[in-house]
Amino acid sequence: MPPPVLGRHLGELLFDDETADVRFGVRGETFPAQRCVLAAQSPVFRAELLGSMKEHAARTIRVDDMKVPVFAALFYFIYTDELSEIYDERVATMAAHLLVAADRLKKSCEDKIVRHLDVGTAATSLALAELHGCPRLKEVILWFLVASPEKSKTIMASEEYQHVITDFPSIATEIVLAMLSANSTKQAN
Repeated sequence: MPPPVLGRHLGELLFDDETADVRFGVRGETFPAQRCVLAAQSPVFRAELLGSMKEHAARTIRVDDMKVPVFAALFYFIYTDELSEIYDERVATMAAHLLVAADRLKKSCEDKIVRHLDVGTAATSLALAELHGCPRLKEVILWFLVASPEKSKTIMASEEYQHVITDFPSIATEIVLAMLSANSTKQAN
């Protein structure tokens, strides 16, 4: 069987102006991109490029808070799933900039998940928070879960919730503790 080539083919789309349906302006440089590739690789890009946000209709999106080489390396990673050393900057410096960018992206994703949290997304979001080490997101979801007995029942009856408890049994303990804490707070008031 021949080796997979999808990653290489996606990499060929990187900076391809002919197939681009969106562009990113970064400190005077323009980066052509394909909305569907970005949306497939990032929930933040999916929300911004395919959702109801203003960027949905934008042909060019400005990025002011990132250096050009860092943005290029981020795009390279999105399209190829590999870190690039295509620029002359020291590898450690580039990695540090990418780590900062990844941290901002992670926080942005957490904020979007919180803003769109509902009964249908709570269990899956809780699994994501546990899996990706997002304690603030996890805390918000736990309080969402215990804030309303009706919501709790609906969420806990879902198939997604059962998967979460199976995959992350310690979450069941955390939910019980959050419920006890919420009940003791209600009784104290």
